[in-house]
Amino acid sequence: MAGDKNIFVSYTKNKVFIETGSFKGDGIQRALDVGFETIISIEYTPAYYDMCVERFKNNKNVKIIFGDSVSTLPKIIADIKEGITFWLDAHYSEPSTLFCKKWCPLMEELEVIVSHAKKYNDIVLIDDLRIWEQDRYDFNFEDIQNALITDSANPINFSFDAGFVPNDILVAEFNSVVEAKVEEVKAVEEPIKGNIRGLRANTIPIDEVADRKDTTADATINAKVASMKFNTGIKSKQKKHK
Repeated sequence: MAGDKNIFVSYTKNKVFIETGSFKGDGIQRALDVGFETIISIEYTPAYYDMCVERFKNNKNVKIIFGDSVSTLPKIIADIKEGITFWLDAHYSEPSTLFCKKWCPLMEELEVIVSHAKKYNDIVLIDDLRIWEQDRYDFNFEDIQNALITDSANPINFSFDAGFVPNDILVAEFNSVVEAKVEEVKAVEEPIKGNIRGLRANTIPIDEVADRKDTTADATINAKVASMKFNTGIKSKQKKHK
């Protein structure tokens, strides 16, 4: 879970918040703090599921679901006919956490939610970009982006937010047809260099990365962020917490 207590404050246009990977419940609490009306969190480790149920037993708008995210997400979102803000943070992180068939089900989660995201203009927040370049995972940064971009008729606003390190959270904001037209005009007016200038200014200098954990992964993801080329209709912007 990212350290900033206001991490979700910029993504509250939707009333529904869905999290994969409850852990100890800090994400749930931060979703409550910024005013989401409905909060659903999925946890696969029994001990952490029980911990969150107890922690939020008096919050009637919070629902904790026990199970793996890939099998439970389709049932959850099927009846939600409005925009959702997704916080995807389900992965093995320490011996006390469990995983199902894979270290991280992110790609399968995206496959489940992308149709809903396109229809209802969801916001998808993906945490821990720095670690997805590690060998234990069978996907990387480009795979994540490609899983979200399924057709050119549904432009997505991509940006990055600070988590454990700068640019550690990928933000994908889906647009309606009307909003897409506006974004297409902006994309023509703004050169690609302008789109990524803010990202370059906020990436971690390579000579500082050596002082962090997972140095190879950090250096790789920041290099990819700095050199990322956006498809037509997609822009990049830096988020600032209020």
